[in-house]
Amino acid sequence: MNKHLQKLPNGQIRSYRPDSLMAALREEAAWVTAAVQPVSPAAAAGNTAHSDTHRNILSSDIIGGSEILLLGAGAVGSYMVRSLAPLGVIINLVDFDIVDAKHTRDGRTIYEPAQVNKKKVFAAKYIVERDFPQTTVNPYPYNVLAIPATELIRLAKKTAIVINAIDDSTAMLQVNDILYGIAEVLYIALHAKAASGHIILTIPYMSACLRCRLDVNSSSDMRTLHGEAGSGLDIRTVANQGAVVAAEIIRAKKTGLLIERWDITKNIFYLANKRDELSPDGPGVHMEKAEKRPQCPICW
Repeated sequence: MNKHLQKLPNGQIRSYRPDSLMAALREEAAWVTAAVQPVSPAAAAGNTAHSDTHRNILSSDIIGGSEILLLGAGAVGSYMVRSLAPLGVIINLVDFDIVDAKHTRDGRTIYEPAQVNKKKVFAAKYIVERDFPQTTVNPYPYNVLAIPATELIRLAKKTAIVINAIDDSTAMLQVNDILYGIAEVLYIALHAKAASGHIILTIPYMSACLRCRLDVNSSSDMRTLHGEAGSGLDIRTVANQGAVVAAEIIRAKKTGLLIERWDITKNIFYLANKRDELSPDGPGVHMEKAEKRPQCPICW
Protein backbone atom coordinates (compact mmCIF):
# COMPACT_ATOMS: atom_id res chain seq x y z
CA MET A 1 0.00 0.00 0.00
CA ASN A 2 1.40 3.41 -1.00
CA LYS A 3 2.03 5.96 1.71
CA HIS A 4 -0.48 8.80 2.13
CA LEU A 5 0.53 12.34 3.04
CA GLN A 6 -1.39 14.04 5.82
CA LYS A 7 -1.26 17.58 7.19
CA LEU A 8 -1.36 17.64 10.98
CA PRO A 9 -2.98 20.44 13.02
CA ASN A 10 0.48 21.86 13.85
CA GLY A 11 1.16 22.36 10.14
CA GLN A 12 3.63 19.48 9.76
CA ILE A 13 3.29 16.88 7.02
CA ARG A 14 3.59 13.18 7.75
CA SER A 15 3.02 9.97 5.85
CA TYR A 16 1.08 6.93 6.97
CA ARG A 17 -0.23 3.64 5.64
CA PRO A 18 -3.97 3.19 6.33
CA ASP A 19 -3.75 -0.60 6.29
CA SER A 20 -0.98 -0.62 8.89
CA LEU A 21 -2.97 1.69 11.12
CA MET A 22 -6.08 -0.45 10.80
CA ALA A 23 -4.10 -3.56 11.70
CA ALA A 24 -2.66 -1.83 14.77
CA LEU A 25 -6.09 -0.71 15.92
CA ARG A 26 -7.54 -4.18 15.52
CA GLU A 27 -4.64 -5.71 17.42
CA GLU A 28 -4.90 -3.28 20.35
CA ALA A 29 -8.68 -3.29 20.77
CA ALA A 30 -11.10 -6.12 21.40
CA TRP A 31 -13.67 -4.95 18.90
CA VAL A 32 -17.31 -5.54 19.69
CA THR A 33 -19.71 -5.38 16.78
CA ALA A 34 -22.96 -4.93 18.68
CA ALA A 35 -24.08 -1.29 18.57
CA VAL A 36 -25.26 0.58 21.62
CA GLN A 37 -28.78 1.76 20.84
CA PRO A 38 -29.31 5.55 20.88
CA VAL A 39 -31.69 7.24 23.30
CA SER A 40 -35.20 6.75 21.92
CA PRO A 41 -38.00 9.32 22.29
CA ALA A 42 -39.98 6.74 24.27
CA ALA A 43 -37.14 6.12 26.69
CA ALA A 44 -36.58 9.85 27.07
CA ALA A 45 -40.23 10.71 27.72
CA GLY A 46 -41.99 7.57 28.88
CA ASN A 47 -40.56 6.87 32.31
CA THR A 48 -40.75 9.34 35.18
CA ALA A 49 -39.81 6.96 37.98
CA HIS A 50 -37.45 8.25 40.63
CA SER A 51 -34.89 6.47 42.80
CA ASP A 52 -31.76 7.25 44.75
CA THR A 53 -29.62 6.51 41.72
CA HIS A 54 -31.90 8.68 39.59
CA ARG A 55 -31.11 11.64 41.81
CA ASN A 56 -27.41 10.85 41.78
CA ILE A 57 -26.52 10.52 38.13
CA LEU A 58 -22.80 10.42 38.84
CA SER A 59 -23.19 6.97 40.36
CA SER A 60 -20.77 4.20 39.52
CA ASP A 61 -23.49 1.69 40.49
CA ILE A 62 -25.28 2.49 37.25
CA ILE A 63 -22.63 3.97 34.97
CA GLY A 64 -19.70 1.83 36.08
CA GLY A 65 -18.33 -0.44 33.37
CA SER A 66 -19.70 1.68 30.52
CA GLU A 67 -17.35 2.39 27.64
CA ILE A 68 -16.74 5.94 26.44
CA LEU A 69 -14.93 7.03 23.29
CA LEU A 70 -13.09 10.28 24.03
CA LEU A 71 -11.42 12.05 21.11
CA GLY A 72 -8.78 14.50 22.21
CA ALA A 73 -6.58 14.59 25.32
CA GLY A 74 -5.71 18.28 25.45
CA ALA A 75 -6.91 20.80 28.03
CA VAL A 76 -10.62 19.90 27.94
CA GLY A 77 -10.04 16.25 27.03
CA SER A 78 -7.64 15.59 29.90
CA TYR A 79 -10.04 17.08 32.44
CA MET A 80 -12.89 15.10 30.91
CA VAL A 81 -10.90 11.93 31.65
CA ARG A 82 -10.37 13.09 35.24
CA SER A 83 -14.04 14.04 35.69
CA LEU A 84 -15.29 10.69 34.40
CA ALA A 85 -12.68 8.56 36.21
CA PRO A 86 -14.55 8.26 39.56
CA LEU A 87 -17.39 6.48 37.75
CA GLY A 88 -15.40 3.33 37.10
CA VAL A 89 -15.77 3.50 33.33
CA ILE A 90 -13.67 2.31 30.40
CA ILE A 91 -12.33 5.28 28.43
CA ASN A 92 -11.01 4.70 24.92
CA LEU A 93 -8.80 7.80 24.54
CA VAL A 94 -7.61 8.96 21.11
CA ASP A 95 -4.88 11.59 20.63
CA PHE A 96 -1.55 11.58 18.79
CA ASP A 97 0.05 14.59 20.53
CA ILE A 98 2.70 14.66 23.25
CA VAL A 99 2.82 16.51 26.57
CA ASP A 100 4.65 19.83 26.29
CA ALA A 101 6.08 21.75 29.25
CA LYS A 102 3.44 24.47 28.79
CA HIS A 103 0.71 21.85 29.29
CA THR A 104 1.89 21.26 32.86
CA ARG A 105 1.70 24.90 34.00
CA ASP A 106 -1.13 26.80 35.71
CA GLY A 107 -3.43 23.78 35.85
CA ARG A 108 -4.05 23.89 32.10
CA THR A 109 -4.21 20.07 31.91
CA ILE A 110 -3.97 17.14 34.31
CA TYR A 111 -0.45 16.28 33.15
CA GLU A 112 2.60 16.36 35.41
CA PRO A 113 6.08 17.83 34.69
CA ALA A 114 7.65 14.36 34.73
CA GLN A 115 5.45 13.42 31.75
CA VAL A 116 6.82 16.03 29.34
CA ASN A 117 7.56 14.50 25.90
CA LYS A 118 5.34 11.49 26.60
CA LYS A 119 2.22 10.74 24.56
CA LYS A 120 -0.80 12.37 26.16
CA VAL A 121 -2.87 9.20 26.01
CA PHE A 122 -0.27 7.22 27.96
CA ALA A 123 0.22 10.07 30.44
CA ALA A 124 -3.54 10.22 31.04
CA LYS A 125 -3.71 6.45 31.47
CA TYR A 126 -0.97 6.53 34.12
CA ILE A 127 -2.57 9.34 36.15
CA VAL A 128 -6.14 8.02 35.99
CA GLU A 129 -5.37 4.38 36.72
CA ARG A 130 -3.04 5.43 39.53
CA ASP A 131 -5.65 7.64 41.19
CA PHE A 132 -8.80 5.73 40.18
CA PRO A 133 -8.00 2.00 39.94
CA GLN A 134 -11.65 1.24 39.15
CA THR A 135 -11.32 3.03 35.79
CA THR A 136 -9.50 1.80 32.70
CA VAL A 137 -8.02 4.03 30.01
CA ASN A 138 -7.28 2.39 26.67
CA PRO A 139 -4.77 4.64 24.86
CA TYR A 140 -4.95 5.14 21.10
CA PRO A 141 -1.99 7.34 20.07
CA TYR A 142 -3.39 8.21 16.64
CA ASN A 143 -4.66 11.25 14.80
CA VAL A 144 -8.43 10.93 14.35
CA LEU A 145 -7.99 12.02 10.73
CA ALA A 146 -5.82 8.95 10.10
CA ILE A 147 -8.28 6.42 11.50
CA PRO A 148 -10.28 4.72 8.73
CA ALA A 149 -14.02 5.45 8.88
CA THR A 150 -14.84 1.75 9.29
CA GLU A 151 -12.66 1.52 12.40
CA LEU A 152 -13.99 4.76 13.91
CA ILE A 153 -17.53 3.45 13.45
CA ARG A 154 -16.62 0.08 14.93
CA LEU A 155 -15.12 1.73 18.00
CA ALA A 156 -18.07 4.12 18.41
CA LYS A 157 -20.60 1.31 18.21
CA LYS A 158 -19.29 -0.41 21.30
CA THR A 159 -19.33 2.72 23.45
CA ALA A 160 -22.17 4.37 25.36
CA ILE A 161 -21.28 7.85 24.14
CA VAL A 162 -18.68 9.64 22.02
CA ILE A 163 -17.08 12.82 23.35
CA ASN A 164 -15.24 15.09 20.93
CA ALA A 165 -12.72 17.37 22.62
CA ILE A 166 -10.65 18.03 19.49
CA ASP A 167 -10.15 21.65 18.43
CA ASP A 168 -9.24 20.86 14.82
CA SER A 169 -12.09 21.91 12.51
CA THR A 170 -11.35 19.30 9.83
CA ALA A 171 -11.35 16.50 12.39
CA MET A 172 -14.54 17.78 14.04
CA LEU A 173 -16.49 17.77 10.78
CA GLN A 174 -15.09 14.36 9.85
CA VAL A 175 -16.30 12.95 13.16
CA ASN A 176 -19.71 14.53 12.57
CA ASP A 177 -20.05 13.16 9.06
CA ILE A 178 -18.98 9.63 10.02
CA LEU A 179 -20.67 9.21 13.40
CA TYR A 180 -23.85 11.31 13.26
CA GLY A 181 -26.08 8.32 12.54
CA ILE A 182 -24.08 5.93 14.73
CA ALA A 183 -23.93 7.32 18.27
CA GLU A 184 -24.67 10.26 20.53
CA VAL A 185 -21.76 12.68 20.27
CA LEU A 186 -20.85 15.55 22.60
CA TYR A 187 -18.75 18.32 21.06
CA ILE A 188 -17.08 20.28 23.85
CA ALA A 189 -15.15 23.48 23.21
CA LEU A 190 -13.76 26.52 25.01
CA HIS A 191 -14.21 30.11 23.91
CA ALA A 192 -11.63 32.91 24.16
CA LYS A 193 -9.56 32.77 27.37
CA ALA A 194 -11.85 29.97 28.62
CA ALA A 195 -14.27 32.65 29.84
CA SER A 196 -17.03 30.53 28.38
CA GLY A 197 -17.57 27.37 26.39
CA HIS A 198 -20.22 25.23 24.80
CA ILE A 199 -21.41 21.65 24.57
CA ILE A 200 -23.22 20.53 21.43
CA LEU A 201 -25.10 17.24 21.58
CA THR A 202 -26.02 15.35 18.43
CA ILE A 203 -28.46 12.45 18.68
CA PRO A 204 -28.77 10.18 15.62
CA TYR A 205 -31.62 11.33 13.35
CA MET A 206 -33.25 13.34 16.17
CA SER A 207 -31.14 16.46 16.58
CA ALA A 208 -29.36 18.74 14.15
CA CYS A 209 -25.84 17.67 13.20
CA LEU A 210 -22.75 19.74 13.95
CA ARG A 211 -22.73 21.32 10.48
CA CYS A 212 -26.28 22.59 10.95
CA ARG A 213 -25.65 23.81 14.49
CA LEU A 214 -22.60 25.82 13.43
CA ASP A 215 -24.13 26.67 10.04
CA VAL A 216 -20.97 25.68 8.19
CA ASN A 217 -20.30 23.80 4.98
CA SER A 218 -16.56 23.21 5.33
CA SER A 219 -13.76 23.46 7.86
CA SER A 220 -12.72 26.80 6.35
CA ASP A 221 -15.98 28.26 7.68
CA MET A 222 -14.95 27.44 11.26
CA ARG A 223 -12.66 29.35 13.60
CA THR A 224 -11.01 27.31 16.32
CA LEU A 225 -8.66 28.31 19.13
CA HIS A 226 -5.24 26.66 19.45
CA GLY A 227 -3.14 27.16 22.55
CA GLU A 228 -5.53 29.78 23.92
CA ALA A 229 -4.50 30.83 27.43
CA GLY A 230 -7.15 30.22 30.06
CA SER A 231 -7.68 29.57 33.74
CA GLY A 232 -7.35 25.95 34.78
CA LEU A 233 -10.42 26.41 36.95
CA ASP A 234 -12.48 27.65 33.99
CA ILE A 235 -11.31 24.74 31.85
CA ARG A 236 -12.28 22.28 34.58
CA THR A 237 -15.69 23.92 34.91
CA VAL A 238 -16.53 23.28 31.25
CA ALA A 239 -15.11 19.74 31.39
CA ASN A 240 -17.05 18.91 34.54
CA GLN A 241 -20.30 20.10 33.00
CA GLY A 242 -19.57 17.94 29.97
CA ALA A 243 -19.03 14.94 32.24
CA VAL A 244 -22.41 15.54 33.90
CA VAL A 245 -24.18 15.68 30.54
CA ALA A 246 -22.38 12.52 29.35
CA ALA A 247 -23.22 10.68 32.58
CA GLU A 248 -26.88 11.69 32.33
CA ILE A 249 -27.12 10.33 28.79
CA ILE A 250 -25.42 7.06 29.75
CA ARG A 251 -27.72 6.67 32.76
CA ALA A 252 -30.80 7.27 30.60
CA LYS A 253 -29.66 4.69 28.07
CA LYS A 254 -28.98 2.07 30.74
CA THR A 255 -32.13 2.62 32.83
CA GLY A 256 -34.70 4.21 30.53
CA LEU A 257 -35.32 6.90 33.14
CA LEU A 258 -36.33 10.36 32.05
CA ILE A 259 -33.67 13.00 31.64
CA GLU A 260 -34.94 15.77 33.89
CA ARG A 261 -31.84 17.88 34.54
CA TRP A 262 -32.16 19.56 31.16
CA ASP A 263 -34.64 19.96 28.32
CA ILE A 264 -33.98 17.10 25.91
CA THR A 265 -35.44 19.13 23.02
CA LYS A 266 -32.45 21.48 23.34
CA ASN A 267 -29.04 20.30 22.30
CA ILE A 268 -26.76 23.28 22.89
CA PHE A 269 -25.33 24.11 26.30
CA TYR A 270 -23.71 27.53 26.51
CA LEU A 271 -21.52 27.77 29.62
CA ALA A 272 -20.48 31.15 30.99
CA ASN A 273 -17.78 31.17 33.66
CA LYS A 274 -17.95 34.90 34.37
CA ARG A 275 -19.84 38.07 33.50
CA ASP A 276 -18.78 39.68 30.22
CA GLU A 277 -20.30 41.06 27.05
CA LEU A 278 -21.24 37.57 25.87
CA SER A 279 -22.86 36.61 29.15
CA PRO A 280 -24.24 39.79 30.76
CA ASP A 281 -26.25 37.74 33.25
CA GLY A 282 -23.12 36.19 34.68
CA PRO A 283 -22.09 32.56 35.18
CA GLY A 284 -24.49 29.77 34.37
CA VAL A 285 -25.70 27.33 31.73
CA HIS A 286 -27.94 28.61 28.96
CA MET A 287 -29.62 26.16 26.59
CA GLU A 288 -30.76 26.48 22.99
CA LYS A 289 -32.12 24.25 20.27
CA ALA A 290 -30.49 23.94 16.86
CA GLU A 291 -32.69 23.26 13.85
CA LYS A 292 -31.73 21.08 10.92
CA ARG A 293 -31.00 22.93 7.72
CA PRO A 294 -33.30 21.90 4.86
CA GLN A 295 -31.80 19.09 2.79
CA CYS A 296 -28.71 18.73 4.95
CA PRO A 297 -26.90 15.65 3.56
CA ILE A 298 -25.93 14.52 7.07
CA CYS A 299 -29.00 14.84 9.30
CA TRP A 300 -31.99 15.67 7.09
